Amino acid sequence: MQVFVHSRKETAKTARTLSDLAGKQQMSELFSPQQHPNWGAAQRDAKRSRNRELTELFEHGFGCHHAGMVRSDRNLAERLFADGVLKVLVCTATLAWGVNLPAQTVVIKGTQVYDAQKGGFKDLGMLDVMQIFGRAGRPQFKQVQSNTLSAWFSLGLRSHHPFAGFHVPCVASFAHNIPRRRQAGPSLWRERCSD
Repeated sequence: MQVFVHSRKETAKTARTLSDLAGKQQMSELFSPQQHPNWGAAQRDAKRSRNRELTELFEHGFGCHHAGMVRSDRNLAERLFADGVLKVLVCTATLAWGVNLPAQTVVIKGTQVYDAQKGGFKDLGMLDVMQIFGRAGRPQFKQVQSNTLSAWFSLGLRSHHPFAGFHVPCVASFAHNIPRRRQAGPSLWRERCSD
């Protein structure tokens, strides 16, 4: 699963929140990388990371990725996710452009991004939304099905997307329903938890 957020700081914060939520729901084993055949080598690589958050999250099967990380750490996060060691990669939209990773599920956390020129928030552009949606079900990874979940906060996107307007409240039970949701078809949901 790839979770797209809109700031570097939010990558680790969201990954920690999801990891904590999985623990509270007694579902940590769904994300645990310890059973992966490459666990030993992956653990050694993660310990060499210069990114403290990546190292910390790795033990729980979560990772983060953003442009502020050194290239070697971004490559490590991409490789561990592609190999299936990391089950959830929380990233910024920079990963949506040109990197083909095997994501069965894609989540967009919010659709408002800060625009420094305007001095305020604006809707995420439709090209970015479509690029992010395109991360699910990459053709070269035949074992991956396309499932897209999205958090739509801005009503401004309703008129631009064919699925917009269909909301299923699920954040409180998201971790509880992950096995079922991974098998479900495209579904859009509205995040109901506060930051």
